[in-house]
Amino acid sequence: MSKIRPLSDFNRKVSAQKLTVTQDDAGGEVPTWTTVYDTWAAVRGVRSKRTQEEAQTENNRSYELQLRYAQGREVSKNIRFLYDGQILTVNEYQQYQEGNKRFWVIIAVTNE
Repeated sequence: MSKIRPLSDFNRKVSAQKLTVTQDDAGGEVPTWTTVYDTWAAVRGVRSKRTQEEAQTENNRSYELQLRYAQGREVSKNIRFLYDGQILTVNEYQQYQEGNKRFWVIIAVTNE
């Protein structure tokens, strides 16, 4: 069970993107990543040895993102996050509740 981080830790801007497919003028399909929401998150490098082994290869870095729950805000493996100029792919995620506060904990890796 994860604990919600203090409000002051939610100081990193992240953008959530979802893959959409549109048609070009020739009728072909063009895949495009579209931003579906921007939010503030608590972001830190993953320190757990077990989680790093599961989520990290030698060329990728792992991050834990904590987002406050908001209705309509999607978190899934179909969403990727942009953070500090990096693309983060969701490896695992879970929703938690602490009192009346709900939040997401997401483990994501870079695609370097």
